[in-house]
Amino acid sequence: MAVAAWSALLSVVTAWKVGSMDADPSTKSALPLRRVVEPVVSGTAEQAVFAVGAVAFGVVSVVILVLAVRGRLNWRWWTVMASAVAVAVPLGWGYRVATAAQPGPNIGEPVVFVVCVWTVLTAPLVIRRAVTVHRWPSTAAHAPEGPWPGPTARHSAP
Repeated sequence: MAVAAWSALLSVVTAWKVGSMDADPSTKSALPLRRVVEPVVSGTAEQAVFAVGAVAFGVVSVVILVLAVRGRLNWRWWTVMASAVAVAVPLGWGYRVATAAQPGPNIGEPVVFVVCVWTVLTAPLVIRRAVTVHRWPSTAAHAPEGPWPGPTARHSAP
């Protein structure tokens, strides 16, 4: 559950870190400002959503690290998280590009198209990987070899 929350919040944090890409209002242009997509929220509400998303992302990241250090997080979940980065980061960046107000021709249309195609192609692979990892038995026979004691190694001592 923590990995799913982390994956979902990563695109929110990415959009927050990219920041607003609106044109500088001090520069005068004869062309009107255009957006590909209107922002879901704007102004103070946008900042509040991004702040809550960033705090939640931080909390979930700490939970995942604690689970990993205690040996409660199966190592296969890290592959799911790496795959989720390939979907969430372009999604958050694409949101900021698509909602940027720019005069004249806007690069947002091709970016929205590419991000949508990328998400449609990669998200099912990430979901499939997560379902596979979730269903994979977590027994000593499938535990990774390494110098650290895993949760199965502690209970296998005579």
